Amino acid sequence: MILLPYQTKICSTYSQAFLDKLRKEANKAELSLPFPPVKTPNGVTIKDCYFVTPSPEHEDIPMFTQYIDLGQPGKPKLLIDGRRYFKYEPRSGTYRLVANNDWSFECVRLSLNVTTLVGDETAFSRLGDLPAKVFNRWVSGPLITRYQLPPESMQALYVITAFYYYAMLMPELGEANPETRTQFAPVVSRITGVPPDFVADVISEVGPLNNVDDLIHAMSTKSRQERTGELKFKDLYLLLSNSFFAKREEVGIALEHLPTYIAMLYMAVADRSYRKTVIMQRAEQVARPHELKSFTDLTFGLVSQQYLNFE
Repeated sequence: MILLPYQTKICSTYSQAFLDKLRKEANKAELSLPFPPVKTPNGVTIKDCYFVTPSPEHEDIPMFTQYIDLGQPGKPKLLIDGRRYFKYEPRSGTYRLVANNDWSFECVRLSLNVTTLVGDETAFSRLGDLPAKVFNRWVSGPLITRYQLPPESMQALYVITAFYYYAMLMPELGEANPETRTQFAPVVSRITGVPPDFVADVISEVGPLNNVDDLIHAMSTKSRQERTGELKFKDLYLLLSNSFFAKREEVGIALEHLPTYIAMLYMAVADRSYRKTVIMQRAEQVARPHELKSFTDLTFGLVSQQYLNFE
């Protein structure tokens, strides 16, 4: 599992020199003004999460779009750029939240990421079938529509994307091990509605599924069609980039980073502001209201485990 947003393919455009400078300036600025802890819009503090303030003491820190980890393995210290969400009030010396919905999304995402960084990498497997079902239709759907793929190719895409999703949870599924994958075929069959024998047949031909490039290669070459040609990351990303309003970079991250994807799905289902997103449309296609509620309840339970002063 990719543990942090800047480790994803879409964020590879940010140089290591930029990230090194960012950490250096952040550590230096904290000596002048310690980073405040992240709080939800309701005032609940999230463990191990802090933000860069819009105050003068932090102005030398370069602007950055995704949070970073200033901590140690097993002891995270996530830092997000709060200047995108808060306005500094010089008279009172306080910070006023000006992007409530976006900040709510980040709070959920940060909480979920802390969960994985402290070692609970299997947490998302306890959220039921909905995340896998939605991911499957979300990623496969645009290709099926764009290239008017026949039913056999559609089912093959469902199988490939489902195995990729589960490989993010269970790395052993990312390896081209026929025995391991065949044993998991009944789960993929249940999620996708594809017959188990066809699932096993398709996945037996698929190579590694360890990253988004592997996924796209398999979707291009192992889905029993030639209409798409050899797809690249940008081809899939352009089809998906508007899935969550203006959060285009986060959409690209969500293809490889489960805390971001789960946060997107949670906000789409739980917050009316995100009801018209493509993510929510996919969720409504594959789940009934009680399944949606079960997912939000389970996810909130996971998120709230990282709350310090929550009752």
